[in-house]
Amino acid sequence: MSTTELQTMNPILLGVLIVLGLILVLMVYGIVSIGQKPKNNPEAFLKSNPDDRPVVLFAGDSITHGNVQPNWTLLVEEKLGETYQYVNGGINGNTTTDVLARMDEMLECKPSVVTLMIGNNNAMGSLERNQSRYNSSGQEDWSAEAFDSELRELLTKFKDSGASVAVFSLIPYSEWVDSDEFGVTRDYSEIIKKAAIDLSVDYLPIFETIEDLLKKEGTDPQAPPADKDMMMMLTGMTVRRRVLMQSWDTIGRKRHLKFTVDNIHINSRTAGMMAEMVVKHIKNH
Repeated sequence: MSTTELQTMNPILLGVLIVLGLILVLMVYGIVSIGQKPKNNPEAFLKSNPDDRPVVLFAGDSITHGNVQPNWTLLVEEKLGETYQYVNGGINGNTTTDVLARMDEMLECKPSVVTLMIGNNNAMGSLERNQSRYNSSGQEDWSAEAFDSELRELLTKFKDSGASVAVFSLIPYSEWVDSDEFGVTRDYSEIIKKAAIDLSVDYLPIFETIEDLLKKEGTDPQAPPADKDMMMMLTGMTVRRRVLMQSWDTIGRKRHLKFTVDNIHINSRTAGMMAEMVVKHIKNH
């Protein structure tokens, strides 16, 4: 469109086009920013000339990455301060296979403490209706048995590095306790718990904590089911966050969710509980 055409255009129409253009730019920025690595990712950390302070490594998927929810790893940093150096090894969409593929780089950071939050994507991908959403993952076997095997390999490698290791159970997939999706994350959390016991690593029961609270407080009757299209929810969340500038908690609250913003990514209440569990683990080791 030429300058002359812009000048002769109806001012109201021009204003609408400008607003729509700005919204489009913000949406694109929001989508692109979701995929940006944490500033303190392993590669960046190794290039930063790290000092002799002990290293805390947070390994996992989007729940650790922190771009589409309140970032619980930052709460840990705030609570523990500069006694430690911190590395965020979370990547959106990762499964156990994906984290194993990144293991060498994470171990190169020489962590003294490792927290692992992994398995939500394995669990969701185990549901046939979801598998097409994980084309970018290196995961080939979506069975519970494959998850168990790869999880144990991860925990063993982290433990053999000399680090103090703690592994989280999963974030419930859905806030409806009797749903099939909730049951899947319960089953996978049991796998994690048994692996932690067998390998003598600390187990951080975030799933069980949320389940107990949901049973005590009750699920909001208007909370969306987990079979709602996750991509549509993620797009809507991006618009609300980047365009309407709503807080994560506001987004979750408008969806009538108590612990997440979209049935899987956590709100600040859950982030606080996770941070407390990690701080307690670190202080006890």
